[in-house]
Amino acid sequence: VAGPARKKRRQGTPEAAAPSAGQAAPSLLSSASSTGGTSMGRIFDRLKGSRFRWLNETLYSTTGAEAKALFEDDPTLATAYHEGFTAQRAKWPRDPLDDVVAWLRKSVPADHVIGDFGCGEARLAAQLPQRKVHSFDLVPVNSRVTPCNLADVPLPDGSLDVVVFC
Repeated sequence: VAGPARKKRRQGTPEAAAPSAGQAAPSLLSSASSTGGTSMGRIFDRLKGSRFRWLNETLYSTTGAEAKALFEDDPTLATAYHEGFTAQRAKWPRDPLDDVVAWLRKSVPADHVIGDFGCGEARLAAQLPQRKVHSFDLVPVNSRVTPCNLADVPLPDGSLDVVVFC
């Protein structure tokens, strides 16, 4: 009884279905949310976490041009990275960006121009709408983000007063 039941469950999962000709294989990370507390949901969460850690290590060990090319070649990487980062951030006892925002409000003159490198969703610009914040990342996830190689941003030298890497 355990054999056929196990086989039946495998056949019903998305990763077991073979794509038809000309169709891409389904992504294990295509769903933005897991299936809750089920075994499959926990497996998907672990796969997402693993993919995020791999992407994070890749970004730390490649040039800006290589990272940009990687994300341009596979746009799903940006979604996987941002989902993984958001999941990790939820586990932190304190979000360091909150401290950066507080410091900018308290200690940096309002007319200073800020560069946010690796901005993700450009939360810094969203939290400081009265400030001039240039938000840079490999791919734009919203209209506040300028996509670029972070080692070669589209600004003249000396145009930033404060640079944030957070």
